[in-house]
Amino acid sequence: MRQFTGVSDEHVLPEIVDPRYSREFYRRLQRYMGGPAESAAPSFRPFYLSWWRDHAGVRAEWLRTHMLASLESQRPIHGLDVLDFGCGTGSSSVVLAEAGARVVGVEPDEISLAVATQRVVDLDYGDRITLIRIPFLTGGAEERLPLEDCTVDVATLIGVLEHMLPKERRHCAAELTRLVKPGGDVFVYDTPNRLFPYDYHTTKLWLVGWMPTRAARWYAIARGRMDRHADFQRRGGVGLLRRDIDDCFPSSQWTCVYEKSVSEVFSEVSAAVQRESGTVGSRLAGGALWAIVRASRLVNLRPSAWTASHVLMYRKRS
Repeated sequence: MRQFTGVSDEHVLPEIVDPRYSREFYRRLQRYMGGPAESAAPSFRPFYLSWWRDHAGVRAEWLRTHMLASLESQRPIHGLDVLDFGCGTGSSSVVLAEAGARVVGVEPDEISLAVATQRVVDLDYGDRITLIRIPFLTGGAEERLPLEDCTVDVATLIGVLEHMLPKERRHCAAELTRLVKPGGDVFVYDTPNRLFPYDYHTTKLWLVGWMPTRAARWYAIARGRMDRHADFQRRGGVGLLRRDIDDCFPSSQWTCVYEKSVSEVFSEVSAAVQRESGTVGSRLAGGALWAIVRASRLVNLRPSAWTASHVLMYRKRS
């Protein structure tokens, strides 16, 4: 594991995942992480290194491998104008630019955007990526993104919707409806599904998504997976149902043109059960979900409603 001295001589930063990034990038990343691992909240310390690796390069590689194929299932994004809504620390914006898109990344969090800005500088993507800090879209009618109507070919929401309140999601969807061109797309990716029995995103617990939200928060705190002062919803909560997303993009204005296949959903169920095959709860939850997915096919319901994470593309009607 390669290491180097970071913000001060007292702390050594975790490993360098991608050597193309500068010392300044890793300093900014440590600030985003809330400081060195030893200063992190007890509930976060077990996940600190994993989260560090994600933002230092692993997440970008994962998006290249898994996200692009779904995004480009309808058409290549090379030469298109893409709005990366909630770009965070910039991993997704970089991957989109690598595929040839002209990217505008918007993000309300100043610390995240500082990491993204340095990422763009270090990788020399300044001619392909524009980053803009925006206010949180709390739902006010006067809140508008600083872009002209019908100027976006594709808008991406990569791991975003689960961190927003319902009113914020509706306002975000209304803004995307304004910005996306007729025939353009909104791509939802990596939003955890509340119906899936294992929460891989926020708490790493079984069956938490099947609980009422308040009970889920209490359970996560009791299991040491969430600090009692943390904002449960902003951390991702228990994810979203498929209908929560469909409601943001109603069929009167949008057509769903892509979702996960039946085989993908079955693979996710199998992987979740095998991950903790010795746990009785995992076998019961996985078996129940497997039966539900099969029953869904019999009554012509979408099996993708039971996915581990939602991958959806909505096309704006002309």
